[in-house]
Amino acid sequence: MAKWILVIGLTFALLGSAASDLGATVDTRLVLGYWNHLFGMGIGTLKISLQARSNGASVYFDTFQGAIEVDELLAQQIIYVDFSNHRLPEPDYNHVETVPNATSRQISYSYTLAPGGTAARIGANWRQVVLITIKYVLTNQNAQISWSDDPPDYQVIDINDTDLTGEELELPTDLTDISLPVQLSAFRATYLKEGGVRLFWRTESEIDNAGFQVWKGHCFEEAENFECITAELIPGHGSSTTAHVYAYIDVNALSDEETWYMIEQIDLNGRHLFFGPIQAKQLEEVEILPSDYTLMQNHPNPFNPSTAISYALPEETQVILEIFNINGRLVSTLVDARQSAGLYTATWDGRDSNGRFLGSGIYFYKLNTPDGVLTKKMTLIR
Repeated sequence: MAKWILVIGLTFALLGSAASDLGATVDTRLVLGYWNHLFGMGIGTLKISLQARSNGASVYFDTFQGAIEVDELLAQQIIYVDFSNHRLPEPDYNHVETVPNATSRQISYSYTLAPGGTAARIGANWRQVVLITIKYVLTNQNAQISWSDDPPDYQVIDINDTDLTGEELELPTDLTDISLPVQLSAFRATYLKEGGVRLFWRTESEIDNAGFQVWKGHCFEEAENFECITAELIPGHGSSTTAHVYAYIDVNALSDEETWYMIEQIDLNGRHLFFGPIQAKQLEEVEILPSDYTLMQNHPNPFNPSTAISYALPEETQVILEIFNINGRLVSTLVDARQSAGLYTATWDGRDSNGRFLGSGIYFYKLNTPDGVLTKKMTLIR
């Protein structure tokens, strides 16, 4: 399982009368701010809010430092990482990226108050200090974030070198096991001859899915200007390992204008995930064959004794579909053949290449394509 290991190292220089309050401590926490999946492009954007509060009197700081460390599997998927300061006015900002060894990748950052600026205050209420944006390719759709096990995780020191270090609060569930609550295998928007646009999407599995909202815009690059066009939630199917099909008709769409759509998935815990945007197409433009290499979530999952793994090929190619255990050891090769464009399904019965039944646990299945390796995880229960 890919793990996101977030190592926060903080240094605060405290100013003002609050610095004399030896009871003041500064706590930090991580909160999931936003998560978007560009279906069809395979791009994910994750925004994590790093927040702080003082348990005593308000304290002032003028320097903020930290680092993110990710494992090799996730590092291979990252397109970029960005840190946005939200507290210090006109700071100096330094960013250093290093690769300390073959299995990790560290990205360090430092915000220091520019000369003549005003120190930022942290009071009793949680305030966002830095917004961490990670954009990555969704070749693996499961990950974790955790505090570092190597102290000090962060440090708060006033101008008299008094240690005011607080606590790292326990991470919320949506950051300790990041997995797409809905696995999409299709998402299309098509202009209708009688007017309007018909949206169609198919899920292969759902986890705590309350339902969907449909969003509409007129420019792919201006997702912030999209508007919700559904009056009420389109009900989901909760938790399900079987496929479900959804449809919605936008009766107000005009065929002579460029129109883009996103669907917002909302789970039972209130977490929001966006799929899209995709552009509405004329009927004659809709392709029958897959447009991208796609590896779908196996179903059922968890499974016993067997499970189906589906994948899509946009062109003829050599296909290798393999199963690995949690230690990365190859246990079975399901497909090793040249196949033409289309949709395919392979079945795995939980045995290794020698026909022996494997034990319960987490396994990974990988599809090798000309565009790279697509990976997902599944759970075998004996």
